[in-house]
Amino acid sequence: MLLSNLSLGVHTLRSVLHVRQSIDDGFHITQPGTYELVLNLTVQAPPTATATPVLSEAVASKPADVVGIWRMRFVPLGGWAYIQYRADGTWVIAKTVEQLKTSPAMAGTFRLDGAKFITDDSDCGLGTYEVRVKKSNSKPVELVFAPINDSCRARVSGLGRGMTWVEP
Repeated sequence: MLLSNLSLGVHTLRSVLHVRQSIDDGFHITQPGTYELVLNLTVQAPPTATATPVLSEAVASKPADVVGIWRMRFVPLGGWAYIQYRADGTWVIAKTVEQLKTSPAMAGTFRLDGAKFITDDSDCGLGTYEVRVKKSNSKPVELVFAPINDSCRARVSGLGRGMTWVEP
């Protein structure tokens, strides 16, 4: 039996079988009697199509391209950490988002000179990178750093893993 062109909503399919004598199908013996099968089913509207995300990627060229809070792997803090790039050209890093405001583990500055992202801190000094901003539907999702000139291996390693967007 094939059911087709069912309307939306609840449907009940009822089948009644009357058996007058025992039936042995080789696997199971069905005794005489009346057997009823009731199947309740609901036909729902198909899900609405969701918009395909529009993905884009561009080289950061102004502070607004990177401003916000990002999550990254940072070994000196024991794993995941959060970095906040601020509109005033400063950054802070901490183990939690809350600690960014109260007790950051490190701080520094950054600026963009064309396509060059230049960062500075007291532990590593200056480092220059190209930063690519990946977006989905015009919202930032990831920063990808490529070193241009940085002698600080720990920073190259940390930034080399990229960052994922957390919040503005």
